Amino acid sequence: MGFLTAFQETAYPGRVAALPGSPGFSLATAITLGWASQLAYEVRDEAKARRILGRWGWTGLTVLRGHFYGQIPIFTTFGYVARAGDAAVIAFAGTEPDNLLNWAHDLDIRPSANGITSGFSAAYAAVRQDVHPALPPAGPIYLAGHSLGGAIAVTAAYDLATDPSGAWLPRIAGVYTMGMPRAGTALFADAYDALLGDRTYRLVLGEDLVTRVPPAASPFDFRHVGHALACPHGGRFGGVPEPGDPAADLSLLAEVRTALAGATGPTAPELPAFPAANPVIAKLIEAQPRAIRDHFADRYLAALGAL
Repeated sequence: MGFLTAFQETAYPGRVAALPGSPGFSLATAITLGWASQLAYEVRDEAKARRILGRWGWTGLTVLRGHFYGQIPIFTTFGYVARAGDAAVIAFAGTEPDNLLNWAHDLDIRPSANGITSGFSAAYAAVRQDVHPALPPAGPIYLAGHSLGGAIAVTAAYDLATDPSGAWLPRIAGVYTMGMPRAGTALFADAYDALLGDRTYRLVLGEDLVTRVPPAASPFDFRHVGHALACPHGGRFGGVPEPGDPAADLSLLAEVRTALAGATGPTAPELPAFPAANPVIAKLIEAQPRAIRDHFADRYLAALGAL
């Protein structure tokens, strides 16, 4: 964790915009929660995470760390809960980009009884016991994550929303994800959207391969949740998020062709380099094919105008 995802500390902003505390999409909130998602990759270095949160004026850091099993290996869920003024933020890290081709094989993507992908459900279950006690008794709740962290954030949001007490659902002000894979089947997407679809916003950048898996085509039937805001490679996010999963209407062959269309295309030359402390790592990241390079969190933050 952190080899290809950690930023040099000076890349983080000295402050972030305050969270509004009420539902409704805004680019300012997307930027704040985009930075929150990136910081989830840094919690292994807790001192660094605390310094950055201190600059933002956020308090009450609870680091989330738990182990779970995939089909063969052991995975670790990383994330945190923190206070941002009156709001609570729950953010989850994804996986190292060099493992993007491995996670789909090693992580259990079979749907559970309620349609949630079993691997994502297990990833959240590994830290669930630490999430609930870390939340304040009142105030809005935001959830965020990049890559697999986005799928874990959606799983966590659904867990809170369906709690028998009914106390958490009205407090969830927004779920913002970057580069998120499909978290479950149509069964899960329908149940999720009935509760949180109008409060969930997926950022989708350029040729990002991860946003196109697991497949939506029959017989897999995986679906995205919430509203999506797409941005072309090298562009800027803007406009209004739209509901639905357009790729759900594609055949599996068409999905594969779409996913690979920009895999080897040239990168826009004006895009900033990855802000790694080690220049060798930065060069390694810049050498990735566009379908992988567009998945990195720094590309999303740049497309939000934050880098």
